[in-house]
Amino acid sequence: MSSQSETLTKKAEENLTPAELNLTSTQNGREIKLTKFMATKKKFIFDYQFKLDDERLKELLRAPLITTN
Repeated sequence: MSSQSETLTKKAEENLTPAELNLTSTQNGREIKLTKFMATKKKFIFDYQFKLDDERLKELLRAPLITTN
C-alpha cells in the first residue's frame, strides 16, 4: 500500500519534468542531499537523502507514526 504522498509524487513525476539536482547542505554535522525537485502551483515536491549515523535518530525513524484525526 502506498501513502498518499507517494501517490501524489508519482502522478507529479508523470506530468512534470523534475529538476535533477545534487545539492548538499551540512547543518549541525548532518549532511542532507537534495536530489530531485518539482513544483506545481500549490506544492513543492522533492527527494532528499541523508546519512543515518545517529542511533537515537534511527530509533525515532523506525518507531511507528501515531496519527490523530
